[in-house]
Amino acid sequence: SAVSSAASGVALNGAFFLQPLALSTDDLGSETWVECAVRAVGTFEVRSGGAEPQEPTAHCSGQAAVAEASTWRPADTAAAQRRCSSAADRGAFYSGFAATGLQYGPAFRRVEAVWGCGEEVAARLERRAALQGTQVHPAGLDGALQSTALLARGDGSGGETRLPFAVDVACLRGVAAGLLQVAVVAQGAKAADVSLAAGAEGRA
Repeated sequence: SAVSSAASGVALNGAFFLQPLALSTDDLGSETWVECAVRAVGTFEVRSGGAEPQEPTAHCSGQAAVAEASTWRPADTAAAQRRCSSAADRGAFYSGFAATGLQYGPAFRRVEAVWGCGEEVAARLERRAALQGTQVHPAGLDGALQSTALLARGDGSGGETRLPFAVDVACLRGVAAGLLQVAVVAQGAKAADVSLAAGAEGRA
């Protein structure tokens, strides 16, 4: 969940990543479109297509709704950082991704510092100069998800590739700008609860 001090919020429920959107240098000069289609009942679908008439490819689907008041929980990422005093080396953290085939360019290496302690992880993301018209910049959201890798790696230097394939609930309230703090708590072997909060204390 991504949170701030705003009073209202939105929730995405039952989101599934159905198929990656793969682009390569071979696609340069060709036409590719990506759209998010939202239906009146609140379901949404992210899909893509090309210049040739064909059935669009669905990449993600789910349900959007107003977030219920009971959805929101206090987020204290500073406390998570204090509990996780063992800092992982940032270079080794991203080298671990490269070793499993995930190559992050400079724009998506947003994790500035990360700490792990068993089934909990805390991280601090680099500040962004601009959100480019978004509430949460994709690189910031991806940085929060990258932090979950430390649950599998322990010291952040290696381990299995962890990529999300489904999101039970994703909530947004306000703008995630400035200094961003992340708290991750494992929910069994295959799931995690991720909180992304703005401010030095990471409170919402």
